[in-house]
Amino acid sequence: MLTATKGESEMAGDPGKTLFRVEPHVSYFITMLLALVMAFAASPALNLGGTRAIPAMLVCGLSSIGVTLFMLVRHDVPVARGLMTCYLALVVSASFSLIGGGLSGATPSLPKFLVLNYQYLFMLVAYVLAAHVDFERLLLWVTAWGAAFGLLVFLQSAGVVPGANAEPIMGSAFRRGQLFFDQPNGTAAYLAIMLPLTFAIKTPHLGWKRLVWPIRGLLVLGLMSAFSRSAMAAIIVGGICAWFLRDGALVLSRRLLFALSFFLFCTLSLNAKVYELVELLTVGGSVLENDFSAVERLGLGSAGIQMFYAHPWFGVGIGNYPEVLGHYDSRLDSALGMPHNAVIHFACEQGFLGLVAFFIMVILGIFWSSGSDSKLSPILAWSFWTAVANSLFGWPFIHGIGELLMLIIGFMAFHARRTDL
Repeated sequence: MLTATKGESEMAGDPGKTLFRVEPHVSYFITMLLALVMAFAASPALNLGGTRAIPAMLVCGLSSIGVTLFMLVRHDVPVARGLMTCYLALVVSASFSLIGGGLSGATPSLPKFLVLNYQYLFMLVAYVLAAHVDFERLLLWVTAWGAAFGLLVFLQSAGVVPGANAEPIMGSAFRRGQLFFDQPNGTAAYLAIMLPLTFAIKTPHLGWKRLVWPIRGLLVLGLMSAFSRSAMAAIIVGGICAWFLRDGALVLSRRLLFALSFFLFCTLSLNAKVYELVELLTVGGSVLENDFSAVERLGLGSAGIQMFYAHPWFGVGIGNYPEVLGHYDSRLDSALGMPHNAVIHFACEQGFLGLVAFFIMVILGIFWSSGSDSKLSPILAWSFWTAVANSLFGWPFIHGIGELLMLIIGFMAFHARRTDL
């Protein structure tokens, strides 16, 4: 059923061509299987944290070796090499962070290391299978799952389903829904990244186009019920980035690269006394006086920057931020577990190598989201940039969000038409 095509070496210059000739029923099966992977494996309902994850992580680790060899041997094109660079950079930085955990005096978190590597694998799987997937059918099924998730978030917000966050929405009787994420911001980010994918569904099979607007509406309803201002802003910023980077706007890409570099410089150059400075601003009726969340997040970010200064190369180790937080600021709640900024998070837990890996991912995303003649690329780029924008306020590799982001990157790389990477 799967037979190699002739002239594969000639096809290597065009990542849009398939590696194999696939029968229609096999393509349908692959699409359905990948939809299940995206919907369930990327669902926060199946939390793979802790030691329970180790067997699954080992299986995925062995699978990643096979996928990597397949890509190198069968599909040695510039985009595939770029994807491999991104994947290996993320894996290498995560591996060296285990050393950083030991040097910082913290206990190396092997389960969290394995979970991250499990998430990174999704970009390779998505790229390899992209040639044999019916994207509209795939996205219809995946977003339908997201719509059901959004409905549950709304019901939780309304009090029908227990477990909502205690924080009310703008003083109303509704509470912020959070479901399996145990935090409203993560729930909202998951729905926000999925929402743009509904715009890629133009001619779904079996006349299901009429379902697109209800699906879109339920995703928006769930997003509003989680009520995360950062996720709402991320959708807008992500759409703007995707629009400006369309049609190979490389001049603007260079400007964006400069902006990202400048943001990194400003973030890591913050004075270590930011927390005390904000405390001074809250005295005497400042607008921050009643906004404890803003003060606390600045304090968490400041502590993360101090960790980076103390362990600049390998960081304090993946998952060790809460454990060592008390050494840098004992007033902060270690249960929060993150500095609420992906740049600082990579810097403090994975050091300089983690920062390099993160920016390789973002820079390649800039190239893959521009200069493509695929109608799907702008939609995938919108979801990608929504995730990147939201990462300035949170951690993009929360279980569920990380898998979804990696799948989007893999599909986006496949649909890229650039050959100069």
